[in-house]
Amino acid sequence: MHAPDPIELDAPPLAPYEADEPDPAEVARNQQIEALLQAMESLPSHPTVALRVLWLVDDPTSDVARLARTVELDPLLSARLIRISNSAYYSLRTPVTNVPRAIAALGFATVRSLAASAACGLSDDDTAVEGEFWAHAAAVANASQLIAGRYGVPSSDAFALGLMHDLGEALLHRAVPAAWSQLGDRPTAQRELELLGITHAEAGARVLEAWKFPVPFCEAIANHHHSLSPRETPVTQCLIAAEMVAGLAEGSLSTAKTDAARMILSLDGIEGDPLERIIERVRHETAALSAVLSG
Repeated sequence: MHAPDPIELDAPPLAPYEADEPDPAEVARNQQIEALLQAMESLPSHPTVALRVLWLVDDPTSDVARLARTVELDPLLSARLIRISNSAYYSLRTPVTNVPRAIAALGFATVRSLAASAACGLSDDDTAVEGEFWAHAAAVANASQLIAGRYGVPSSDAFALGLMHDLGEALLHRAVPAAWSQLGDRPTAQRELELLGITHAEAGARVLEAWKFPVPFCEAIANHHHSLSPRETPVTQCLIAAEMVAGLAEGSLSTAKTDAARMILSLDGIEGDPLERIIERVRHETAALSAVLSG
């Protein structure tokens, strides 16, 4: 038996394969992300202690004594923790004079955030961010801590979240300073995407996720410019509301946005005299905390 003759099909020849043209927006986005990652590889000359602190805070077997021994290897980080513990914001009855007490007063979440800022070089003389960055971070951190109970978020976690919420701005400023400067004083997410291929919220969340910050923390950073809605996680809601409270305290909102913020906060149960007291505390305490953070 011989093999059957092949069947000949009257079909046109196949066209040569042509790859789809890459989307310019996606190319720009990938390039920006790569630039961000490269910037993160160019950490300060002595980031070892800060990175080890990040690792220890994530270790469930770590305690205050063990963490303090590592923090004490970095005099600048140690001094910052002690200064923040003794700032007017905390108003402790007995001054803090050592690292273990500072960690106990601040909590692991805040220590983690301060170590992250040190690892990013946000306080280095040659790469330090502008004072407005820390002033706004301090305002949002204060506001977050003051309204944390409304959302069932531990106050120390809320405070740390406020400190780090705009980390992406600092990272992008370091990664692509010329491009970042083109965005002006109040960049929008849409403008960031058009010019940089990534928003500062996403940039900060990606870096903190890589450093194993808690998932709710990273989600809140990524979504902190969303509308205040029950669809968001409680941690994200806390941060979004804190941004509005900080804006009211800073006087940085237009009349229309001020009215909108007050209305939105009132719908979430933050209104009247309690809101006014929170705003006044944020105004009073932000300057002292900002001075410590940027010093």
